[in-house]
Amino acid sequence: MRGTVGTFVGRGGTVGWHIDGQSAVVVDSMYPESAKTCLDAVNARTNRPHARLPGEHPPSRRSHGRQRRFPPRRPQDPRHANVPRLQRAAAERAAQSPQPGMASPAPAQTYADTLFETAWREQVGGETMALAHFGPAHTGGDATVTFEKANVVHMGDLMFKPAPSGH
Repeated sequence: MRGTVGTFVGRGGTVGWHIDGQSAVVVDSMYPESAKTCLDAVNARTNRPHARLPGEHPPSRRSHGRQRRFPPRRPQDPRHANVPRLQRAAAERAAQSPQPGMASPAPAQTYADTLFETAWREQVGGETMALAHFGPAHTGGDATVTFEKANVVHMGDLMFKPAPSGH
């Protein structure tokens, strides 16, 4: 895409990544089957452990790839302050009524220790990553992920492309 930032598109949407000689970041992780393909592609580009795995929305059925395929890095996964509460509520709902089509129940939950209210920013290798929460959108814990030097924003479910007119 630009500089050290790229994307992977698979079932569940678009994963953003930043990889340089000092760091590797993966934004979101999709469904478990897509997450494996994405992780394999990231690992082909670097042997560095993923320093960050920020999510632009709370973990859901679609983001179970994070917990099933990516190694847990709990303190290093920044999330909006609403996410742990939303995550607990989703886990409780899933336990009470399993989702159709789920091959197995959701894995044990991993909760982030790095929480923010409106903004979070950190140097990752040669890039600066910034997360921002602009209020409830798709969920109450959505955030944008900006790679400042590359001038790329990962917006996940906060952006959509309308269908061409006439459809």
